[in-house]
Amino acid sequence: MNKITHPPLKNATVTSRNRQRRRKGSALEVLLGSLGLALLATAVMWPGTTTAQVSTENSSKKPRPTARSSASAKTVTSVAPDRPNQPSATARSRKSTKKPRGRLPRYFGKIGLSGKQRERIYAIQAMHRTRAEVLIRQLKLLRMKQDREVREVLTPLQQDRVAELIRMAEAAREARSRARRSPGVSPATKRKRRQ
Repeated sequence: MNKITHPPLKNATVTSRNRQRRRKGSALEVLLGSLGLALLATAVMWPGTTTAQVSTENSSKKPRPTARSSASAKTVTSVAPDRPNQPSATARSRKSTKKPRGRLPRYFGKIGLSGKQRERIYAIQAMHRTRAEVLIRQLKLLRMKQDREVREVLTPLQQDRVAELIRMAEAAREARSRARRSPGVSPATKRKRRQ
């Protein structure tokens, strides 16, 4: 009878290595997930026009802020003029000149806040909003200054090459954008043609 011999347990070390790899990957996933949640929280709490703030002429109730992000709200409001019950553009522009109220943080609308509490929250948000806008402008200026100083380090030949690379990247980006917009050949059809 032939005796089957197995090699030493190499799988045990491979498994522990895979676990280490998974741990490293999972740490990255956790970090990216946390970053995504932070961005989502910022988008939800950042004040902006919501669909609830755009009311119709027939509406008698005051609209309540929603928890939609400003990007989805803009999408919805851009479709709004197609509806027959929507106010005219001039009426909307008059309403948009009002001071924005702000938006309650997630779940705050469900806990029964008093009017005073709501107004204090809106005031706090407005104060921080103006400070954030100032800081954003300062950051933009600082980045422009940094870019200018970095470009001054380059030789004229290097500056020309960087400008050329930027133009090439913009042209490639525009070509990809045009390719996505064109109703031409689908990617699956392109793959079949290559084969």
